[in-house]
Amino acid sequence: LRQRFLYAAHDAPVAGHFGVSKTLARLGSVAYWPNMAKDIAEYCRTCDKCQQSKPPAPTPAPLQPFPIGRPWERVSIDILEIPMSRHGNKYLLVLQDSFTKWLEALPMKDQTATTVARKLTAVFCRFGIPETLHSDQGATFESETLRLLLNNFGIKKTRTTPYHPQSDGLVERANRTLLQLFRTYMVKDADWEDHLPLMLYAYRTAKHASTGASPFTLMFGREAKTIPALPTVPDQWNYSSEHWNNSLARKMQQLYTFAKEHLTLEAQRQKEQYDRAARAPPTLLGGTPVWIWYPRRGKFKPQWQGGWTISKYLSPTTVQVRRDDGQNKVIHVNRVRERQTRHIQLEPIDISHTEEDITQINHSENKNQGETPSLKRNPPRTRRPPKKYEDFICARTRVFYAKRGRV
Repeated sequence: LRQRFLYAAHDAPVAGHFGVSKTLARLGSVAYWPNMAKDIAEYCRTCDKCQQSKPPAPTPAPLQPFPIGRPWERVSIDILEIPMSRHGNKYLLVLQDSFTKWLEALPMKDQTATTVARKLTAVFCRFGIPETLHSDQGATFESETLRLLLNNFGIKKTRTTPYHPQSDGLVERANRTLLQLFRTYMVKDADWEDHLPLMLYAYRTAKHASTGASPFTLMFGREAKTIPALPTVPDQWNYSSEHWNNSLARKMQQLYTFAKEHLTLEAQRQKEQYDRAARAPPTLLGGTPVWIWYPRRGKFKPQWQGGWTISKYLSPTTVQVRRDDGQNKVIHVNRVRERQTRHIQLEPIDISHTEEDITQINHSENKNQGETPSLKRNPPRTRRPPKKYEDFICARTRVFYAKRGRV
């Protein structure tokens, strides 16, 4: 009976699948049993429809910074779509080194895998081959053409988890910087390609907040000329090739140490700031049923998809899940929620009565009208005064009857 009450107050079409407080107020006006509030909270917590429609968890997992390496060790890439230029290009292949913050932006007419592979080959031949190339899971970056190219160069491919662009925040921030530069330069839609080299030079020669030095200095070991109006003092030293090589090596080592210290401090600052509102999610065992969050595909569609179970954890923030049909997927832990299973499933309650039911009820009432119910009653209570008042009561009674003329 309690389960039926819970269904009527929460799952029924007229109940609305509201939370604990509204369900308790609705049910408390017609029923009560011990620990009713606790049962209502458990019932609402295990409701599948409520779990599917709830937004993502407001407290994300703690930040996991990438390890700090060396120049051109880890490069992030992305494709930025912008208005078409007069040369017919409407895409930018954006690359940024995670250590020096060196930025490359290559115009493209399309974003096919062949075009991207040609642009990457040109960059690798100019600056060297990185150890890791990081991107999202776009179709171009996951193509067979790009896979073969990276295998030939010996480059390891890493990728972000789906619907979690924070994993590629470096190049995402570079995209916003490029768009801001286009707006600052007041560039017309068709002329952006003519201004692109100047904007990239301005970015590369500016001091970066994370490293404390400009990307140009960290890449080449010397300062770039940016303000030609100021007089410069010519270098009086005549370096030999060997002396210049040794001097440059010492300078680059000092620059890298300086930049690494700044990157470490900046990573710690970002983690402390991010983790203020973060909380480590519980580690789920293998085989645990979970919900997977997907962006809203329609205003009326649920945000969480069921039918997945935990397969294994790949890192503190990434987990591999398995669907009932055998498909595997690697996602961020912020998009995973444990499915709360309800052990008792109820069918909708049919409270309608047929004419036959009403006839049976009336017949039962008529049958019982002539019967006298046998009720068990307690014997009547006999009131007796205390014995110490018996003489007084008797005397007063005789006086009363004497005055009436009966004694």
